[in-house]
Amino acid sequence: MTKKIYVRNSETLLNVHYFRRLAIAIANLDLPRREIPNWIVDTIYNFEGTIHYPEGRLFIISDTDIDDAFNGDGSFRWLSDFIKFATIPPKQNPQSRLLERLRLLDLALQIDKPNIWKHLSR
Repeated sequence: MTKKIYVRNSETLLNVHYFRRLAIAIANLDLPRREIPNWIVDTIYNFEGTIHYPEGRLFIISDTDIDDAFNGDGSFRWLSDFIKFATIPPKQNPQSRLLERLRLLDLALQIDKPNIWKHLSR
């Protein structure tokens, strides 16, 4: 039987409290910022199941989606800033332009660390 998982909805991913908890979880992976995209790629592309949007539609990731989500920034500096929110709480909800980045981080965490992921939305 194929495992079926769902990405979190946009409202949750763009919530300031969820954003902070996700930053804490990613920071606790203790990966260098340039390794986080590799972790995302390895985790998502090696997942042996199907991924769906909350309403049930299939979530498909192309070969360029991760680079596209980070605007082709090979240095991934944004990840360093994101991880800082683990210790310094953000003052507002993240901008919607960050949604795909957050979705990919959240999805990789759900696949690789499901026991941690399930506690993010409490």
